[in-house]
Amino acid sequence: MYFTRKLIKKTISPKSTLRNAKTKRFEQIHKRQLSYFNPSIERKKYKFCVVGAGPAGFYTTDKLLANQDISVDIYEKLPNPYGLVRSGVAPDHPEVKVVQKKFDTVMENPRVSYFGNVEIGRDISVEELRRHYHGIIFSYGADSDKTLNIPGEDTPGLYSARSFVAWYNGLPSNCDDVYDLDTDKAIVIGNGNVALDVARMLLKEPEELKATDITTYAFNALSKSKIREVHIIGRRGPVQTSFTTAEIRELSRVESIKISIDPNDLNISDIDKEELKQFRKQKRVYDLFRTILKKSKDDMTNPKKKRTLFLHFLKNPIEILS
Repeated sequence: MYFTRKLIKKTISPKSTLRNAKTKRFEQIHKRQLSYFNPSIERKKYKFCVVGAGPAGFYTTDKLLANQDISVDIYEKLPNPYGLVRSGVAPDHPEVKVVQKKFDTVMENPRVSYFGNVEIGRDISVEELRRHYHGIIFSYGADSDKTLNIPGEDTPGLYSARSFVAWYNGLPSNCDDVYDLDTDKAIVIGNGNVALDVARMLLKEPEELKATDITTYAFNALSKSKIREVHIIGRRGPVQTSFTTAEIRELSRVESIKISIDPNDLNISDIDKEELKQFRKQKRVYDLFRTILKKSKDDMTNPKKKRTLFLHFLKNPIEILS
């Protein structure tokens, strides 16, 4: 594994040799750091440890560095930093990844050290960290799936969005995943932006995906996909959905995708109307749904729009049959 010197200050040995080298390596690291903790040597220096090199870890580090007496060591389980900015943001959203430039600035600070390929609890214990740092901040995210706890969740062909997103973004732990795309329909459960990302990746034409930084193996698999319809199903109504206006508007402008909404789903209650008066964000999303519904007739006859996204509201899954 090779790293750009500008971005990666220090790295631990590759996984194949990490366990054999960890004791000696961490002894060297800790020996070098002891001067920060001995009051008789340097009273004004404080050493902090941040576990997790995603956005939360970097924003935390940036705030800590505002104090000139603090230096920070960042530990990350993966070899490379930036977490979900690298492995969670959709390949066709490069503008969101611009935040990496801010994180680069943090990495270049002489009071920051980065240690990649280090898993806390496997390569070094929390107790070891406590002996060598004034403070430890855990800023890592979830690494397991949230289940629906309904019958049929072990049905073949059922996948988590977390794993699918990690797969098309090239996360090492998911590179070898295999997805059955030999079907014309797919169902995505959830009314948030991740659901829209998944739907967009499944429905975009190969030519549209080619312009993104999607991994080669994911591009090849999705190019052969037979999926032409994606149904997004959520428990919430059109007023309470977690979609953002920008995400919905982007999907409505994809040349190959048309969006279908049941007109009855947009008939809202008086309580919903009061909610729209109080929250501008929800009102913008709801108004966009109505706009999409008005132009859906034209989209249905547009020969360029060969793939369809169906948005279903107020539907609560109770069992997966097949």
